[in-house]
Amino acid sequence: KMLAQDLVAYLLALFYFVVGSLTLMNMLIGALCEVVSVVAREQTEMIKVDKCKEKLTALVHEMDDNNDMMISRAEFMNIMVNPEMVRMLAELEVDVESFIQYADFVCGHEVCDIPKFVDIVMLFRSSNNATVKDV
Repeated sequence: KMLAQDLVAYLLALFYFVVGSLTLMNMLIGALCEVVSVVAREQTEMIKVDKCKEKLTALVHEMDDNNDMMISRAEFMNIMVNPEMVRMLAELEVDVESFIQYADFVCGHEVCDIPKFVDIVMLFRSSNNATVKDV
């Protein structure tokens, strides 16, 4: 019925609906692509961290001198001078200088178990965001 009234108005309305639909579709595609890229980045980071945690745990087990599954302050210092350990920490983006500086915090009661040690190492990653707990 609109076509019979005015051809120009009909074409403008048709153009408006087509352009609007395409714009909305492109916005939705952009949002979907952003979500997929963020999830992929997070998964890649998680896989990297898990692999490094396994390697780190194995390396610390190897360097546990008395095989008590606990890291003493002396063992901690021996671990930190191992080039393979420093390379692993660099791969994990751990701030090695701060980690060594806070050795008292890491081995608070003279010894700490290996899983706790690995978790503390992960706290010193430079990619971690600061939280209120950190202050």
